[in-house]
Amino acid sequence: PDTLPGQNVKFILYGDVKLENAATNPDDPFGPMQAFYFVSGLQPNCKEAPPSSLLIQSPKGYSVTMRANGLDLKVGSSLALTAQKNGPMRLTTLEGEVFATYGGKTQIIPQGFETVLELGGEDGLTPQGAPETAYLMDDEQWVALTEATADITGESLELLDTDVWASIGDYCSDLANVDICADPA
Repeated sequence: PDTLPGQNVKFILYGDVKLENAATNPDDPFGPMQAFYFVSGLQPNCKEAPPSSLLIQSPKGYSVTMRANGLDLKVGSSLALTAQKNGPMRLTTLEGEVFATYGGKTQIIPQGFETVLELGGEDGLTPQGAPETAYLMDDEQWVALTEATADITGESLELLDTDVWASIGDYCSDLANVDICADPA
C-alpha cells in the first residue's frame, strides 16, 4: 500500500512457506500484509535447493516498514526470512540494510549479515526477545544464497567482499556506515 505505481514490495515464497495476514484490526497501524505471520518448512533433501524462505524486496531507493511474527522491520533492500514454530527465526540481508526492532531494541543487519531470534509463546511465533547481534555470513553460505536467490528472482545480487568487515562492529566503525548505525531512523 501507498507505494508509487510499479514500485510494489515483492514477497516471494519458495519451498514450504505459509504466510498469513496479521493486519486485520482497522485500528492497527499496519495495512494489509504489512503485518503478517509466517512459518517455513525444514531444509529440503536436495542439497542444491535453498532453504524454504520468504524473500522480501522493497522498491529500489525506498524503505518499507512491516511486522513479521511480531518483529518490527524497516527494509530498504532485499531480505530472506525463515522461521520455525517454537524455534529460530533467521533474517539475512541480501542487499542494503534492514533494521529489526523488538522490545525497544533495534538491531542493524547489513548486506551479507544475518541474525537470529527465538520464537515461542502460545502461538509458537512470538519473539522471545530481541534479535541477536548480527553476524557476517561465511563466503560459502553467501555465494550459495546469492546464487539461489538469483535463480528464483531472475536478478543477480552483488557479491559481497566479506574481507572488508569481520563483525557488525567493524561495519559500524567504517566511516561510510557510521551515520546509518548511529541513527537507524
